[in-house]
Amino acid sequence: MKNRLLQCLLVAAMAGASVQAWSANWIGIFKNTPVEDFDDEDMRRMLDVIKVVLGDPAPTDVLSWSNDATGAGGEFKVLGQPRRDGFDTCRRVKFSVHSKRRKGYAVTWTACKDGAGKWVLVSGN
Repeated sequence: MKNRLLQCLLVAAMAGASVQAWSANWIGIFKNTPVEDFDDEDMRRMLDVIKVVLGDPAPTDVLSWSNDATGAGGEFKVLGQPRRDGFDTCRRVKFSVHSKRRKGYAVTWTACKDGAGKWVLVSGN
């Protein structure tokens, strides 16, 4: 898990999120979930979908990903775009992920883009 956490932080930094914001806000939503079972390819696929969900100016579709080789997968659905003081753009997202070892695990969270253009988790379930 330690290597995977470091990989997540690196990918998040490359995706434009600050490492501090990612580690302080995002890692907690993946703790004790099927994400802990993901390999590098699973993480890449999941993070690619997260980038699309957060980057789409008017997201409406459920976005899914899967990896037949590992049995992992998930789906993300934007439930709305709430207004939050101090943020220009926010997304309320429900996501469900699974691994070969663990059943689907659904979580709803809200992320907002701060003044520097970085996505920050502002609320979990």
